[in-house]
Amino acid sequence: MIHWSKLEYFKKEEFNHPEQMDSIHLVKIDILRANIGESIKITSDFREGDDGYHGKGLATDLQCPKIGLYEFYQQAERHNFNGIGIYPHWNTPGIHVDSRPLIGGMGARWICIKVDGKQKYIALNEDNLKKYILN
Repeated sequence: MIHWSKLEYFKKEEFNHPEQMDSIHLVKIDILRANIGESIKITSDFREGDDGYHGKGLATDLQCPKIGLYEFYQQAERHNFNGIGIYPHWNTPGIHVDSRPLIGGMGARWICIKVDGKQKYIALNEDNLKKYILN
């Protein structure tokens, strides 16, 4: 259970389901916010019925419109999130960060793009960064 007074930037009221969130994950996003120096909006946290990391309280979707999407991603990389996804098609582009367990020492990195109106997940590699994020 998180002691909300331990977080410097995020408040309980910013989460839809604060009681379901993993305390270590919350500390990590709070430190991310401190190092960015700009406001971060939580767009999704715990999701009831989700079998993934949102359903375990280990994931948040974030937006930070005052910095570029690539810079936001780079900042997240520096904070040891085991899963990071970039979502350039959101109304305000943002990222997904999670604290999933590492399997074989590897985390997950992806870009979610829209193809024919449907989400498609592709590898976050140099070519895809250039094509979809740095264009």
